[in-house]
This record gives sequence, structure tokens and C-alpha cells, in this order.
Amino acid sequence: MLRDEKSAINSVEELRISTGGLCWARHSTSWWSPPATCISLIRRMRYTAVSSWRARDGDADDVAPLFLRTTEEMLKEFEYLGSNLLEVVITNPGKIADMCEKIAPVRPDKCPPVIENSDQMLRDICYTKAHSMYGEELPSIVKERLDRELNPSFPTAVMYITLRNCVKSNEDGYLVSRGSVGSSFAATMSGITEVNPLQAHYRCALLQVQRL
Repeated sequence: MLRDEKSAINSVEELRISTGGLCWARHSTSWWSPPATCISLIRRMRYTAVSSWRARDGDADDVAPLFLRTTEEMLKEFEYLGSNLLEVVITNPGKIADMCEKIAPVRPDKCPPVIENSDQMLRDICYTKAHSMYGEELPSIVKERLDRELNPSFPTAVMYITLRNCVKSNEDGYLVSRGSVGSSFAATMSGITEVNPLQAHYRCALLQVQRL
């Protein structure tokens, strides 16, 4: 950017006349604040020292202060524009912003994956496993816990099915992190985790007899 006030003002006027467009001020931003610039400089100097690069005198002075400017700081940076200052720094950027369509970088609603019949699929998996462990007649604590977790309004059944399929990759030699799902009995019965959140109890795998 030109730093000579007269040439800068002349350039602004020439651009405005020749293009018929808006002239507006901008700056590059790499850091949130001046201290972050210092941190980046320290990292750069450290990298220079560790690598085989030869440190040059004045490297620290060559780092541009690319921190985010406030409106007041922008006005100060471009004060050499004189009478065009407010138009270039405030008015025209506002006009350009008004021309832009308002968009969201991400959807405002949740976008979970979709697996057809995932609710019923999870229910069948969990109850099949529960019956194999606790017998045909499920203890009340087991049935009530599963009924509560597998309620039709259960919003994450598709997540459980997806995670279950990922965990099965262990059989193929892929290590899968299952996070913290130890409080979910449905996660236990679907094979996502080996942690059983029910109160401590004894169970005979052979006779399917349990004591809660």
C-alpha cells in the first residue's frame, strides 16, 4: 500500500474514476492479537535455530504484524488517506458486506447419518445379547434399563449402529477408540464396550443364572 499521502489519495481517486467501483481498505490477519504475533515470532526463530537455515540479522523485524485490527486501529493505519479515510475504511466495506448473501458455514440443524431401520436394528441386537446373557426371562433391572435406553425417541441409535460397525473392525486389525460409553447399557449389549453399567452382580454364563 502506498504510504505517501498525496500519491495514495491520487491512486484512490484514479481507481474510483477508472473502474466505477468501490475502493475499500483491508488487511491480512494471521493472529488474533499482538501477543500472538510475538508467539509466532518466537516459534519462527526457534524453527530457524533448529533447522539448518542460517539466521539472518533483522529476521525479527521482517515479521509483519498481521494481528486483527480494530476499527480505530484501521483508521489509524489509513489516516494518510485524508478526506477519503472514512469512506475507504468504514463506508465502503459496509456497502460490500451488505452486497454479500448471508450464509452459514455449517447447517444450523443436526445432520446425523441415516441407516434405514437403525432403531429396530439396535433393539434386536441389544435384546438378543441380553437374552443370551441373562436368559429368556430378563431380570426387571435389565429389561427396564434397556426399555428406557431404547425408547422410540432414542436419538442416537444410528450412532450406536455406526460405532458398532467400527468396533467390529478390531477383528480385521484396525484399532478403534470407543470413548466413554461405559454408562450406557445399550452400548454394552450392542458390543460397543465391555463395561457393564448395572450394579455389581454375579452371572453364570453356562446356566444363565444371575444374582443382582
